[in-house]
Amino acid sequence: QVLAASTYCHGLPAVISCLFTLSQHAEWSEGSVHEQPGWLAEHLSGMDVGIFEVTVPDVLKGNSFNSICGQLYRNGQASPKPCILIGIQSTAANGTVLLNPQDYRLQEGDSLVVLGTSPKAVVTAVQEMEA
Repeated sequence: QVLAASTYCHGLPAVISCLFTLSQHAEWSEGSVHEQPGWLAEHLSGMDVGIFEVTVPDVLKGNSFNSICGQLYRNGQASPKPCILIGIQSTAANGTVLLNPQDYRLQEGDSLVVLGTSPKAVVTAVQEMEA
């Protein structure tokens, strides 16, 4: 089945292989990430990241996705827990999540879809943009 699935989803065998390898070394996640071999350290670091939704603050409404994305990225470079805006949950599109809608302007009722290390880190990053 994996072979058949790989014909339409290239790289699937590699992903499955990495998951099995990681499960063999699950006890490593308890220790220091930086002590692990290269790819495993990167994978374990990535396990701390989640996708979170934050309501768009009033001061950001009307701004383009690109401008908010850039501002959040620039603010994050000085932060120990940076966040990356990846999309918008749009009320104009009946709650559909729009990924990287470059020219989209934020509207009343929209939510930001953000990669971050915790809900608190994401909310803090968005609040810092308001200042």
